[in-house]
Amino acid sequence: MCCENLRRALGASATCFDEKTSAEENGRKFTIQRSKMSKETFCRVKVDGCVILESATVERCDYLFYRCKTQDLYFVELKGKDVKKGYEQVVKTIEYFQPKLKFTQKQVSGFIMVSRSPLSSTELQVLKTKFRKEKYGKDLQIHSREWVHKLDVP
Repeated sequence: MCCENLRRALGASATCFDEKTSAEENGRKFTIQRSKMSKETFCRVKVDGCVILESATVERCDYLFYRCKTQDLYFVELKGKDVKKGYEQVVKTIEYFQPKLKFTQKQVSGFIMVSRSPLSSTELQVLKTKFRKEKYGKDLQIHSREWVHKLDVP
């Protein structure tokens, strides 16, 4: 039901949505880990090439994970080396979805998975601070290759 409501709000094909909690591409992987007892559901949305078509001129991240219980949104970019481009893709996707889903900054987290980070830790901190200050979301996380996002139980 959660994915169907999201699909209608975004006006996209049902093939763009499923209930998986991980995404993997070119050696980069993002996984949401629920507690063993949790029956909580998620909707994974394939953004790039599905909800936002390849022909669109809009920058877009790879996936959106929607936490049905809390309505939190996790925007995920599985990137090669270019962290700044990954940042732009996450931000532009948030801007694209905001009028359709009407979420608050507190509901949003951004994740960029990189094969290696050519930016210094200072440059990464600047991007993370900018993400919060410009009110795109509550936090931006940048990780190498693989990340398991462990959920806090609300």
